[in-house]
Amino acid sequence: MDNTPTSLVSVITRSMDRSTLQEALDSIANQTHPNIEVVLVNALGDGHRQYGERCGTFPLRTVRSDAPLHRSSAANLGLDSARGKYALFLDDDDWLDPDHIEKLVTALEQNADMRVAYAGVRFTSARDSDEFSVINESFDPIKLFYGNFIPIHAVLFRRELAQLGCRFDDSLAIYEDWDFWLQAARFGSFLHLNRVSAGYRSNGGSGAGPSVGEDAVRAARDRIFDKWRHVWSGAEVNKLLAFVSHIEDPKILSLERKLEASRQLGATLNQRLVESNVRFSELEIASTELEK
Repeated sequence: MDNTPTSLVSVITRSMDRSTLQEALDSIANQTHPNIEVVLVNALGDGHRQYGERCGTFPLRTVRSDAPLHRSSAANLGLDSARGKYALFLDDDDWLDPDHIEKLVTALEQNADMRVAYAGVRFTSARDSDEFSVINESFDPIKLFYGNFIPIHAVLFRRELAQLGCRFDDSLAIYEDWDFWLQAARFGSFLHLNRVSAGYRSNGGSGAGPSVGEDAVRAARDRIFDKWRHVWSGAEVNKLLAFVSHIEDPKILSLERKLEASRQLGATLNQRLVESNVRFSELEIASTELEK
């Protein structure tokens, strides 16, 4: 018999003990959903600050291994240690709005056939910055083949996905969340809530952020595609190629239009320069005649 408390959410926080960890925990403590446990994964090892057994009113458990953990290993340890019906990952440099979990739980409770729900996320360099972009795209499994458009803490998922075999790939240093969503998508579509209710720091040290070089990102994408090309069917690959063609053609056409516009502007400016030179010569002649 399932003894899981009704609607219990395990919030798994992989921590390298960054200075922003307390803000992440505070955002969990402020959640309006009443039934949460916090699983704090010490991925740093020795030297991590000690935290108590509470995160606001919610219970907090710290788990660790005998050595520092890579991101995937830390995620799997947190997933194995979780007890909730639902799970959500929140890294120690990001945060949640107070109703983020409540709205996602409600969505999944009302859609029993769905295993994954997600909302939009603000993408910013600092929590209090007035300048931010929004990541809030509707779900498309083929678009997910092309790249990850769902930040990890945007998502609440039924923990039964782990029992179905969804795990974080220890061979992936980055994009482990993208790989996990690709696994989850084999079991059904994702439910998208068209609202923004979490924050993601662009200068954080987790994931494939700006601090990761282009070569590392390209190599990580190669690893993803090398792994999944053995899984995707011919029909799925064909849809992916059609999707890529659809998103690339407008970019090329846009660049061609900009290039043509630049050429026309250059021609116009050149013509105006010629006219100006002619006018200048005429004025010089007129000035000479006046002097005479």
